Amino acid sequence: MLNRILVVFVEEKDVEYLTKYTKMIKENYPEVDIVGMFIHSVVDKDEFKEFMAADDLYRLKIKNIDKEYQRITQAEKERSERIEKTFLSIIKEANFYNMVGDSSKILLEELKFFDLAILAKSNELTHEEKVLLNTHHKPVILVPELEDYSLEKVMLADDLEIKSNKALFNFMEIFSSVTEFTAITVSEDKTNDEEDLNLYMKKAEKNFKREFSSGEVHKIILEYSKDYDLIIMGDLKHSIMLEKTIREPGVKIIESAKKPIFIA
Repeated sequence: MLNRILVVFVEEKDVEYLTKYTKMIKENYPEVDIVGMFIHSVVDKDEFKEFMAADDLYRLKIKNIDKEYQRITQAEKERSERIEKTFLSIIKEANFYNMVGDSSKILLEELKFFDLAILAKSNELTHEEKVLLNTHHKPVILVPELEDYSLEKVMLADDLEIKSNKALFNFMEIFSSVTEFTAITVSEDKTNDEEDLNLYMKKAEKNFKREFSSGEVHKIILEYSKDYDLIIMGDLKHSIMLEKTIREPGVKIIESAKKPIFIA
């Protein structure tokens, strides 16, 4: 059941399409509460002065630290106001608030009170996204900028492990009205659980099919994803750094996919 969604804004350029995606969900689940949150990292004046004092090059450029601090905080305030105005102009019944500090820590804390978070998807994982994906306890949807969004056709990147099964069932619990699912499994090994899964899906009134393929996992998943509205993925098997080091496909899919990704 979907009760509350947290939409997280870090960059002003992401506001319109993230809000557009969230509005699509709101139209399909009108009872859900939508909350926008802008996180910025302006510190208090004493911390700012300490930072300036430690940076010789910056200190030479900025002679009046108090004035510079006032300029930066005013710019952040104006940016926040623009983000809030755009967000609430698209989803009028939503709420909005600001937070200051480490975005990954703030998000993990705030997620306690929401069913999932919606964030912008970048082509290369940011530090905040890496921390979040290594530690998150609630589902996250990473959204790229697209012309149109939908939840009609959903694809599961299924490695036949428990994490992908968990992600699928989390998604079905949250987005209960979605009925079309296709699992893409890059493996020559057939699963022994297919009959039980099909019985469950029939009972749940879901249309579920599985397609097997072979080859490089991330390339196959990315090619299939072109025909779907969203990709469901389980948690990464390892830390982001280890995933990249041992060339696991999870990070490659997250960074290269051109469709929203639900990670749980």
